[in-house]
Formats: sequence, C-alpha cells, structure tokens
Amino acid sequence: MNMAAKWNGDDAAWQETATVTAVEGAEYAVESASGRRRARRAAGCLLVPAAGDTVLVASSQRGCWVLTVLERDASTAARLELDGDVELRLPSGRLAVAAREGVDVASGATVSVVASAVAVHAPEGTLSIERLSLLGGAVEVDVAKVRVAAGAIDQTVDRVTQRVKRVLRFVEDFEELRAGRIDYVARSLLSLHGRGAAITADELVKVDGAQVHIG
Repeated sequence: MNMAAKWNGDDAAWQETATVTAVEGAEYAVESASGRRRARRAAGCLLVPAAGDTVLVASSQRGCWVLTVLERDASTAARLELDGDVELRLPSGRLAVAAREGVDVASGATVSVVASAVAVHAPEGTLSIERLSLLGGAVEVDVAKVRVAAGAIDQTVDRVTQRVKRVLRFVEDFEELRAGRIDYVARSLLSLHGRGAAITADELVKVDGAQVHIG
C-alpha cells in the first residue's frame, strides 16, 4: 500500500502489528508488512517492549510509536517503566499487591509508609539497619524467645519493671552499679561469694539476724 494513501493529513495515523527486532536505547527497530522502521514507546505503553515481541504500532508523518505489547515469549521478563514522578491514587477501594515468588521494594532514597495501622505477618523475618530511631507511645512485645547480640547498648528510661521466673547473668570482666538506694529482698537465701569481699560505710554497718556466724 502506498504510504501517501495511508496519510490523509499531517495528524492522521494508521496502526498495524509489527515485530520488535532490536532495542536501541530509547528506540525500537520494528518490522511489519509495510517495512522496517524505528519507533518510540508511547507514553501509555507501560510494558517495556523487548526483542521478539509482537506489538501494535501507530505511524504518522510525525513519527512511529509502539502503542502496546500484544504478545511475547513467556520466558521474557515483563518490566513496567515510567518517566518522572508517578502517583497511584484510589479515591475509594483497596489496593492489593500479591506475588507468588516474592515482592521487592528498592529505592535509592527514602521509603515512607503512612497508615493508621501497620500489620506484618511472616513465619521468618530479617531486619538489617545501620541506624534505627523508634518513637512511640507504647510498645508491647509477646515472643517466645529473644536473642540480642550487640557491641554496646545504652538505655535511658524513667522506670523499668520486670517480672521473670529465672534470671541468669554472666559478666566476664566487670560490673558496676551506682544508685541512690539499693534494696535486695530474698525469700529464702541471699548468698554473696567472692575471693575477696569488702563492705564499707561512711557511718554505720549493721548485721542483724536470729543467728550471725562470722568465720
């Protein structure tokens, strides 16, 4: 068909199917019944064409565009690509993202999540952060086992209340406790042992009991 017969004006366009033969940067080499030419991806074509794809192209005197990908080999990965800022907005309804093999979210800058509530459910999780800041009104943790390995831990709190059944502490080098007042109460036995022991007071040392054994 004569190309001039297809164009009835400067803005007129005609469509046909073509095959992508090569990807050359931002342009695509396509081949159809009317011949070979170079085409650009239309702004509405979100799926990035790949070599071997069957596509729908629109041609005019202003150029040639790939409108959409009609068919491609199942082994070729699909990639959606848009230029500039993108906003996905739902005035009503719910948005769901589901994948059988996994979901990856990657960004070279900040990833922000704002919601009235956030729920994460997984049998296993890994969190790797070089620096973490956590701000909240209350934190409740209910787990069967916690293991923490850290080089240093600094805590600044107004009050700490713990209720446990057994506590085992192993300090390899040195432990120091400084407080305005210390009160230890044992229901049955209080045992302090060391190679050396020193108890000093500026004013008074009192030992009281039904029986006191020294030596």
